[in-house]
Amino acid sequence: MSRISLLPFALLILSCALLLNSCGFIGGLDPAEKLATKIEIQARELQKADTRTLAFDYVPSGLKVKSSPFYDGKMTLAVIARKDGMSVISFNRWSRTTYHNRFVQVDHPMEQIKEPGEPFQIILEKSGETIRWIGIK
Repeated sequence: MSRISLLPFALLILSCALLLNSCGFIGGLDPAEKLATKIEIQARELQKADTRTLAFDYVPSGLKVKSSPFYDGKMTLAVIARKDGMSVISFNRWSRTTYHNRFVQVDHPMEQIKEPGEPFQIILEKSGETIRWIGIK
């Protein structure tokens, strides 16, 4: 086969790969991923700070949350603490991530339900070198 005949095949493979990773390229990060990246930033700030706790507000994209097949008019943020020490952020049982585990520990499950547009207050606590996610209000 010549290089010219491989070009359409290569473009097809590239297109499929981009579609599979479209959350970051086309529609942006989903609410769980956006929260995890905000946790990363805030955990690093807390690590440098002289304070023991840090709280910040997070308002997920209502459009993204409403696109969940489980959307019931409310926004449910759940943090599922697994037995293996990892945890999962879940918005409306649809948008999920474990990215935050690189920056914070979660010792217990948490859940909070809010109206669209209402902020979730995320509470982090520093203990030595460890940052824990201790609450959602």
